[in-house]
Amino acid sequence: MEPTNNKVLSSIAGILTAIPIYIVQSPYYALTFLILFIHLFYGNFAAQDRLKIYAFTLLVILVLFSNIVGTLQGYMTISIPSIFYFLTTVFILAFAHNTINVNQFLRWFLIAAKLIALYVTFLFLSDAVFNGSFHNITTSEGRMWARDRVLGWPNGFAIVTSIAAYLCFVRNEKLWSFFLISAALITFSRMPMIFFVVLFFLQAFALFRYRILIPLFIVFIFYLVPFLYDIYITNEELLYRVFKYSDRLIILNNLIDAYSQSPAFGIGNVSYAEISLNDIYVSYHSTFLKVLVRYGPFGIFLFFLLLIPNKKSKYFFSLRNILLMVLLLLAIPQDYLLLPSIALLYSLVAHTDLLLNASLKEIKK
Repeated sequence: MEPTNNKVLSSIAGILTAIPIYIVQSPYYALTFLILFIHLFYGNFAAQDRLKIYAFTLLVILVLFSNIVGTLQGYMTISIPSIFYFLTTVFILAFAHNTINVNQFLRWFLIAAKLIALYVTFLFLSDAVFNGSFHNITTSEGRMWARDRVLGWPNGFAIVTSIAAYLCFVRNEKLWSFFLISAALITFSRMPMIFFVVLFFLQAFALFRYRILIPLFIVFIFYLVPFLYDIYITNEELLYRVFKYSDRLIILNNLIDAYSQSPAFGIGNVSYAEISLNDIYVSYHSTFLKVLVRYGPFGIFLFFLLLIPNKKSKYFFSLRNILLMVLLLLAIPQDYLLLPSIALLYSLVAHTDLLLNASLKEIKK
Protein backbone atom coordinates (compact mmCIF):
# COMPACT_ATOMS: atom_id res chain seq x y z
CA MET A 1 0.00 0.00 0.00
CA GLU A 2 1.32 3.41 -0.93
CA PRO A 3 2.33 5.60 2.06
CA THR A 4 -0.11 8.34 3.00
CA ASN A 5 2.76 10.84 3.06
CA ASN A 6 3.41 10.24 -0.64
CA LYS A 7 -0.26 10.91 -1.44
CA VAL A 8 -0.09 14.18 0.48
CA LEU A 9 3.13 15.21 -1.25
CA SER A 10 1.65 14.27 -4.63
CA SER A 11 -1.32 16.51 -3.86
CA ILE A 12 1.03 19.39 -3.02
CA ALA A 13 2.90 18.72 -6.26
CA GLY A 14 -0.39 19.04 -8.14
CA ILE A 15 -1.05 22.44 -6.57
CA LEU A 16 2.49 23.69 -7.22
CA THR A 17 2.22 22.59 -10.85
CA ALA A 18 -0.77 24.89 -11.41
CA ILE A 19 0.51 27.64 -9.10
CA PRO A 20 4.32 27.81 -9.44
CA ILE A 21 6.11 29.06 -6.33
CA TYR A 22 9.74 30.12 -6.29
CA ILE A 23 12.35 29.58 -3.61
CA VAL A 24 14.18 32.92 -3.59
CA GLN A 25 13.74 33.47 -7.34
CA SER A 26 13.79 31.71 -10.67
CA PRO A 27 15.08 29.14 -11.47
CA TYR A 28 14.59 27.76 -7.97
CA TYR A 29 11.08 26.35 -8.28
CA ALA A 30 9.69 24.79 -5.11
CA LEU A 31 8.23 22.01 -7.27
CA THR A 32 11.71 20.89 -8.34
CA PHE A 33 12.88 20.31 -4.78
CA LEU A 34 9.62 18.65 -3.81
CA ILE A 35 9.83 16.08 -6.63
CA LEU A 36 13.47 15.32 -5.80
CA PHE A 37 12.48 14.88 -2.15
CA ILE A 38 9.60 12.54 -3.03
CA HIS A 39 11.84 10.50 -5.32
CA LEU A 40 14.50 10.21 -2.61
CA PHE A 41 12.09 8.64 -0.13
CA TYR A 42 9.34 7.09 -2.24
CA GLY A 43 10.66 6.86 -5.77
CA ASN A 44 11.82 3.83 -7.67
CA PHE A 45 13.01 2.89 -11.13
CA ALA A 46 11.10 0.38 -13.21
CA ALA A 47 12.76 -2.14 -15.51
CA GLN A 48 11.67 -0.15 -18.58
CA ASP A 49 13.54 2.89 -17.21
CA ARG A 50 16.93 1.27 -17.80
CA LEU A 51 17.53 3.00 -21.15
CA LYS A 52 16.53 6.35 -19.68
CA ILE A 53 18.87 5.87 -16.72
CA TYR A 54 21.78 5.29 -19.09
CA ALA A 55 20.73 8.24 -21.25
CA PHE A 56 20.40 10.56 -18.25
CA THR A 57 23.78 9.51 -16.86
CA LEU A 58 25.45 10.21 -20.21
CA LEU A 59 23.58 13.53 -20.46
CA VAL A 60 24.90 14.62 -17.05
CA ILE A 61 28.46 13.88 -18.19
CA LEU A 62 27.88 15.67 -21.50
CA VAL A 63 26.36 18.74 -19.81
CA LEU A 64 29.37 19.09 -17.53
CA PHE A 65 31.76 18.63 -20.45
CA SER A 66 29.87 21.11 -22.65
CA ASN A 67 30.08 23.74 -19.94
CA ILE A 68 33.83 23.19 -19.68
CA VAL A 69 34.02 23.72 -23.45
CA GLY A 70 31.91 26.88 -23.16
CA THR A 71 34.12 28.22 -20.37
CA LEU A 72 37.26 27.61 -22.45
CA GLN A 73 35.63 29.48 -25.34
CA GLY A 74 35.27 32.53 -23.12
CA TYR A 75 31.54 32.59 -22.40
CA MET A 76 30.88 34.49 -19.17
CA THR A 77 27.27 33.65 -18.28
CA ILE A 78 27.60 29.94 -17.51
CA SER A 79 26.34 29.34 -13.96
CA ILE A 80 25.94 26.43 -11.56
CA PRO A 81 22.24 27.28 -10.92
CA SER A 82 21.52 27.04 -14.65
CA ILE A 83 23.15 23.60 -14.85
CA PHE A 84 21.26 22.44 -11.76
CA TYR A 85 18.00 23.80 -13.16
CA PHE A 86 18.42 21.94 -16.46
CA LEU A 87 19.47 18.60 -15.03
CA THR A 88 16.82 18.50 -12.31
CA THR A 89 14.08 19.47 -14.77
CA VAL A 90 15.20 16.77 -17.21
CA PHE A 91 15.20 14.29 -14.32
CA ILE A 92 11.58 15.27 -13.64
CA LEU A 93 10.78 14.93 -17.33
CA ALA A 94 12.11 11.38 -17.47
CA PHE A 95 11.43 9.91 -14.03
CA ALA A 96 8.78 11.89 -12.12
CA HIS A 97 6.14 9.29 -13.02
CA ASN A 98 7.90 6.92 -10.60
CA THR A 99 7.31 9.25 -7.66
CA ILE A 100 3.79 10.58 -8.05
CA ASN A 101 0.43 9.20 -6.98
CA VAL A 102 -1.37 10.05 -10.22
CA ASN A 103 -4.91 10.17 -8.85
CA GLN A 104 -4.01 12.50 -5.98
CA PHE A 105 -1.89 14.68 -8.26
CA LEU A 106 -4.58 14.97 -10.92
CA ARG A 107 -7.30 15.80 -8.41
CA TRP A 108 -5.43 18.68 -6.80
CA PHE A 109 -3.83 19.89 -10.00
CA LEU A 110 -7.26 20.42 -11.56
CA ILE A 111 -8.63 22.05 -8.40
CA ALA A 112 -5.71 24.49 -8.33
CA ALA A 113 -5.91 25.13 -12.09
CA LYS A 114 -9.61 25.98 -11.82
CA LEU A 115 -9.04 28.32 -8.87
CA ILE A 116 -6.17 30.15 -10.53
CA ALA A 117 -8.17 30.48 -13.75
CA LEU A 118 -11.06 31.99 -11.79
CA TYR A 119 -8.63 34.41 -10.18
CA VAL A 120 -7.07 35.40 -13.51
CA THR A 121 -10.49 35.97 -15.06
CA PHE A 122 -11.54 38.07 -12.06
CA LEU A 123 -8.39 40.19 -12.35
CA PHE A 124 -8.91 40.71 -16.07
CA LEU A 125 -12.55 41.74 -15.72
CA SER A 126 -12.04 43.86 -12.59
CA ASP A 127 -9.15 45.72 -14.23
CA ALA A 128 -11.40 46.41 -17.21
CA VAL A 129 -14.07 47.85 -14.90
CA PHE A 130 -11.62 50.10 -13.03
CA ASN A 131 -9.72 51.18 -16.15
CA GLY A 132 -12.77 51.66 -18.32
CA SER A 133 -11.47 49.32 -21.03
CA PHE A 134 -9.94 45.90 -21.53
CA HIS A 135 -6.19 45.44 -21.78
CA ASN A 136 -4.89 45.40 -25.33
CA ILE A 137 -3.69 41.81 -25.30
CA THR A 138 -2.36 42.06 -28.86
CA THR A 139 0.66 43.92 -27.46
CA SER A 140 3.42 42.55 -25.26
CA GLU A 141 2.58 45.04 -22.52
CA GLY A 142 -1.08 44.11 -22.63
CA ARG A 143 -0.29 40.40 -22.44
CA MET A 144 1.70 40.97 -19.25
CA TRP A 145 -1.11 42.88 -17.53
CA ALA A 146 -1.03 40.63 -14.44
CA ARG A 147 2.72 40.42 -14.04
CA ASP A 148 3.82 39.82 -10.43
CA ARG A 149 0.25 39.02 -9.44
CA VAL A 150 -0.24 35.58 -10.95
CA LEU A 151 0.75 35.27 -14.58
CA GLY A 152 4.44 36.15 -14.44
CA TRP A 153 5.35 34.63 -17.78
CA PRO A 154 1.97 34.50 -19.59
CA ASN A 155 2.97 31.53 -21.74
CA GLY A 156 3.69 29.51 -18.60
CA PHE A 157 0.23 30.11 -17.19
CA ALA A 158 -1.34 29.58 -20.61
CA ILE A 159 0.21 26.19 -21.33
CA VAL A 160 -0.51 24.77 -17.85
CA THR A 161 -4.11 25.98 -17.99
CA SER A 162 -4.52 24.61 -21.53
CA ILE A 163 -3.34 21.18 -20.40
CA ALA A 164 -5.83 21.37 -17.52
CA ALA A 165 -8.55 22.22 -20.07
CA TYR A 166 -7.63 19.14 -22.10
CA LEU A 167 -7.72 16.90 -19.02
CA CYS A 168 -11.12 18.29 -18.04
CA PHE A 169 -12.39 17.61 -21.55
CA VAL A 170 -11.25 13.99 -21.33
CA ARG A 171 -12.94 13.68 -17.93
CA ASN A 172 -16.16 14.97 -19.54
CA GLU A 173 -16.03 18.25 -17.58
CA LYS A 174 -16.85 20.20 -20.73
CA LEU A 175 -17.89 23.47 -19.06
CA TRP A 176 -14.71 23.61 -17.00
CA SER A 177 -12.70 22.76 -20.11
CA PHE A 178 -14.24 25.69 -22.00
CA PHE A 179 -13.69 28.03 -19.08
CA LEU A 180 -10.06 27.02 -18.60
CA ILE A 181 -9.17 27.42 -22.28
CA SER A 182 -10.94 30.80 -22.27
CA ALA A 183 -8.87 31.91 -19.27
CA ALA A 184 -5.70 30.79 -21.05
CA LEU A 185 -6.70 32.74 -24.17
CA ILE A 186 -6.84 35.94 -22.09
CA THR A 187 -3.05 35.95 -22.21
CA PHE A 188 -3.23 35.95 -26.04
CA SER A 189 -0.60 33.23 -26.04
CA ARG A 190 -0.58 31.20 -29.24
CA MET A 191 -0.35 27.91 -27.33
CA PRO A 192 -3.95 27.94 -26.00
CA MET A 193 -5.07 28.87 -29.52
CA ILE A 194 -3.65 25.54 -30.70
CA PHE A 195 -5.30 23.73 -27.79
CA PHE A 196 -8.59 25.48 -28.58
CA VAL A 197 -8.49 24.15 -32.15
CA VAL A 198 -7.66 20.65 -30.89
CA LEU A 199 -10.51 20.71 -28.36
CA PHE A 200 -12.90 22.04 -31.01
CA PHE A 201 -12.13 19.16 -33.36
CA LEU A 202 -12.33 16.61 -30.53
CA GLN A 203 -15.75 17.93 -29.52
CA ALA A 204 -16.90 17.87 -33.13
CA PHE A 205 -15.64 14.30 -33.42
CA ALA A 206 -17.48 13.34 -30.22
CA LEU A 207 -20.73 14.69 -31.68
CA PHE A 208 -20.49 13.53 -35.28
CA ARG A 209 -17.57 11.05 -35.43
CA TYR A 210 -15.85 10.81 -38.80
CA ARG A 211 -18.73 12.41 -40.69
CA ILE A 212 -17.79 15.87 -39.45
CA LEU A 213 -14.09 15.88 -40.32
CA ILE A 214 -14.38 16.47 -44.06
CA PRO A 215 -17.05 19.23 -43.74
CA LEU A 216 -14.97 20.93 -41.05
CA PHE A 217 -11.93 20.90 -43.31
CA ILE A 218 -13.98 22.41 -46.15
CA VAL A 219 -15.30 25.11 -43.82
CA PHE A 220 -11.76 25.86 -42.71
CA ILE A 221 -10.55 26.30 -46.29
CA PHE A 222 -13.49 28.26 -47.70
CA TYR A 223 -14.52 30.29 -44.68
CA LEU A 224 -11.83 30.58 -42.04
CA VAL A 225 -8.96 31.52 -44.38
CA PRO A 226 -10.89 34.41 -46.04
CA PHE A 227 -12.11 35.40 -42.58
CA LEU A 228 -8.54 35.67 -41.31
CA TYR A 229 -7.63 37.64 -44.42
CA ASP A 230 -10.38 40.14 -43.63
CA ILE A 231 -9.05 40.43 -40.07
CA TYR A 232 -5.61 41.19 -41.48
CA ILE A 233 -7.04 44.01 -43.58
CA THR A 234 -8.96 45.54 -40.66
CA ASN A 235 -6.59 44.74 -37.81
CA GLU A 236 -3.05 44.10 -38.99
CA GLU A 237 -1.68 44.27 -35.46
CA LEU A 238 -3.93 41.43 -34.29
CA LEU A 239 -2.97 38.96 -37.00
CA TYR A 240 0.69 39.92 -36.78
CA ARG A 241 0.58 39.02 -33.11
CA VAL A 242 -0.86 35.61 -33.90
CA PHE A 243 1.24 34.63 -36.91
CA LYS A 244 4.40 36.71 -36.63
CA TYR A 245 7.59 34.81 -37.33
CA SER A 246 10.15 37.60 -37.64
CA ASP A 247 11.20 37.29 -34.00
CA ARG A 248 11.74 33.54 -34.38
CA LEU A 249 13.90 34.16 -37.46
CA ILE A 250 16.07 36.55 -35.45
CA ILE A 251 16.47 33.95 -32.71
CA LEU A 252 17.14 31.19 -35.25
CA ASN A 253 19.94 33.20 -36.87
CA ASN A 254 21.47 33.85 -33.45
CA LEU A 255 21.33 30.17 -32.55
CA ILE A 256 22.83 29.07 -35.87
CA ASP A 257 25.70 31.49 -35.35
CA ALA A 258 26.26 30.25 -31.77
CA TYR A 259 25.99 26.59 -32.79
CA SER A 260 28.61 27.06 -35.50
CA GLN A 261 31.11 28.03 -32.78
CA SER A 262 30.97 24.54 -31.25
CA PRO A 263 28.87 22.13 -33.33
CA ALA A 264 30.15 18.93 -31.68
CA PHE A 265 29.63 19.51 -27.94
CA GLY A 266 27.71 22.78 -27.72
CA ILE A 267 28.51 25.92 -25.77
CA GLY A 268 27.13 24.95 -22.37
CA ASN A 269 24.57 26.76 -20.25
CA VAL A 270 25.25 30.14 -21.80
CA SER A 271 22.54 32.76 -21.31
CA TYR A 272 20.78 33.73 -24.53
CA ALA A 273 21.54 37.37 -23.76
CA GLU A 274 25.25 36.68 -24.31
CA ILE A 275 24.82 35.13 -27.77
CA SER A 276 22.04 37.40 -29.03
CA LEU A 277 22.87 39.82 -31.83
CA ASN A 278 21.52 43.09 -30.45
CA ASP A 279 17.88 41.99 -30.39
CA ILE A 280 15.30 42.47 -27.68
CA TYR A 281 14.85 38.82 -26.69
CA VAL A 282 16.27 37.10 -23.64
CA SER A 283 15.12 33.53 -24.30
CA TYR A 284 16.07 30.70 -26.66
CA HIS A 285 12.35 30.38 -27.49
CA SER A 286 12.72 26.69 -28.44
CA THR A 287 13.24 23.71 -26.18
CA PHE A 288 14.93 21.62 -28.84
CA LEU A 289 17.17 24.34 -30.27
CA LYS A 290 18.18 25.29 -26.75
CA VAL A 291 19.34 21.75 -26.00
CA LEU A 292 21.06 21.46 -29.41
CA VAL A 293 23.00 24.72 -29.09
CA ARG A 294 23.99 24.10 -25.47
CA TYR A 295 24.91 20.42 -25.67
CA GLY A 296 25.32 19.60 -29.37
CA PRO A 297 23.88 16.71 -31.42
CA PHE A 298 24.74 14.13 -28.74
CA GLY A 299 22.80 16.17 -26.20
CA ILE A 300 19.68 16.46 -28.34
CA PHE A 301 19.84 12.71 -29.10
CA LEU A 302 19.96 11.81 -25.39
CA PHE A 303 17.21 14.33 -24.69
CA PHE A 304 14.94 12.66 -27.25
CA LEU A 305 15.61 9.28 -25.64
CA LEU A 306 14.34 10.70 -22.35
CA LEU A 307 11.16 11.93 -24.07
CA ILE A 308 10.17 8.52 -25.45
CA PRO A 309 7.09 7.18 -23.59
CA ASN A 310 7.54 3.96 -21.63
CA LYS A 311 3.90 3.01 -22.08
CA LYS A 312 2.85 2.41 -25.66
CA SER A 313 -0.78 3.10 -26.53
CA LYS A 314 -2.55 0.53 -28.68
CA TYR A 315 -4.25 3.42 -30.47
CA PHE A 316 -2.09 5.80 -32.50
CA PHE A 317 -4.71 8.53 -32.23
CA SER A 318 -5.40 7.97 -28.57
CA LEU A 319 -6.25 10.90 -26.34
CA ARG A 320 -2.85 10.56 -24.68
CA ASN A 321 -0.90 10.52 -27.95
CA ILE A 322 -2.74 13.60 -29.22
CA LEU A 323 -1.77 15.53 -26.09
CA LEU A 324 1.85 14.36 -26.35
CA MET A 325 2.04 15.37 -30.01
CA VAL A 326 0.66 18.83 -29.21
CA LEU A 327 3.16 19.30 -26.37
CA LEU A 328 6.11 18.23 -28.53
CA LEU A 329 4.93 20.41 -31.42
CA LEU A 330 4.63 23.47 -29.20
CA ALA A 331 8.12 22.87 -27.79
CA ILE A 332 9.53 23.74 -31.23
CA PRO A 333 8.67 27.48 -31.17
CA GLN A 334 8.67 27.92 -27.38
CA ASP A 335 11.06 27.04 -24.55
CA TYR A 336 8.57 25.65 -22.07
CA LEU A 337 9.20 21.89 -21.95
CA LEU A 338 12.04 22.59 -19.52
CA LEU A 339 9.71 24.25 -17.02
CA PRO A 340 9.39 21.87 -14.03
CA SER A 341 5.58 22.05 -14.13
CA ILE A 342 5.39 21.10 -17.82
CA ALA A 343 8.14 18.51 -17.43
CA LEU A 344 6.13 16.87 -14.64
CA LEU A 345 2.91 16.88 -16.65
CA TYR A 346 4.70 15.46 -19.68
CA SER A 347 6.24 12.69 -17.57
CA LEU A 348 2.87 11.66 -16.17
CA VAL A 349 1.12 11.74 -19.54
CA ALA A 350 3.93 9.92 -21.37
CA HIS A 351 4.55 7.19 -18.83
CA THR A 352 1.17 6.53 -17.19
CA ASP A 353 -2.36 6.06 -18.44
CA LEU A 354 -3.58 9.23 -16.70
CA LEU A 355 -7.11 8.54 -17.98
CA LEU A 356 -5.86 9.24 -21.51
CA ASN A 357 -5.01 5.85 -22.97
CA ALA A 358 -8.41 5.49 -24.60
CA SER A 359 -9.36 5.57 -28.25
CA LEU A 360 -10.97 8.68 -29.74
CA LYS A 361 -14.10 6.59 -30.15
CA GLU A 362 -14.51 6.60 -26.38
CA ILE A 363 -14.93 10.38 -26.15
CA LYS A 364 -18.27 11.19 -24.58
CA LYS A 365 -20.57 13.75 -26.20
